[in-house]
Amino acid sequence: MQYDISHLLREPVGFRWGVKVDEVGIAEPVKGERIQGQRRLTRFSQGVCAEARLNTEAVQVCDRCLRTFRQPVRAESTELCRLSDPAPAALESVELLVCSCGVLDLGEVFRQHLILNLPAKLLCNPQCVGICPHCGVYGDKHNHNYCRTQDQDFQADPRWKDLTALGFSGERGR
Repeated sequence: MQYDISHLLREPVGFRWGVKVDEVGIAEPVKGERIQGQRRLTRFSQGVCAEARLNTEAVQVCDRCLRTFRQPVRAESTELCRLSDPAPAALESVELLVCSCGVLDLGEVFRQHLILNLPAKLLCNPQCVGICPHCGVYGDKHNHNYCRTQDQDFQADPRWKDLTALGFSGERGR
């Protein structure tokens, strides 16, 4: 998300430039996904204020069933971008700087806002039942036909072997 703002830097303080965003993401979590929305750039005395309201989808993995799904994401941001000095001194904090050629790159800032706007618990749908803790097959915890936990000769999925060696019995209240 690079913008040539050289024309904006020649405008008076308070000048606004609206930009319609419709492009493809180039970094995770939206690599290859369409990003749409509005960005408004406002000139102020020391640089540019960049405001955005953007929508996209991020391909994520469900925390319960481990399947991939598309998570809609809406991100809003406001960033102040200072003009860079010809010989910038060491900055104490990370700041967005407009380079001397007049190009403003907001790709990394938007990527970080997207990550912050993802839900803490990623679920493909609210009713996702996940995978069976005994056999590792996706299915309803109360009603799936793949697990025969009542049989004496039940063999758990061998992928759980290392976890069962830790001695967790699965009983609650201990």
